[in-house]
Amino acid sequence: MKHPLGEKLRYARQQLGYTQEELAEKLGFSRSLINHYELGRKYPRLKKLQLLANILGRPQDFFLDDRITVLSQD
Repeated sequence: MKHPLGEKLRYARQQLGYTQEELAEKLGFSRSLINHYELGRKYPRLKKLQLLANILGRPQDFFLDDRITVLSQD
C-alpha cells in the first residue's frame, strides 16, 4: 500500500541528498523514526511535521495535500 506522506518525505529528503541518518540528526529524531514515517508505519504530529517541512524546505501542504504527488524513485 502506498503512503503519500511517507513517499513525499522520502522524495524531499533525497532531493536534498540527505540520508535518513543525516535528516534524523538535523531534527534530533532517531533514524528509525524517519524510516517509520517514510514507510507509513507512523505519522508525524503537526509540530514534528513543521520541523520536517522547515528542514526540507517544503511547505506543510506539500506533505498533507493529496493532490500533490511525487513519482516513486525506487
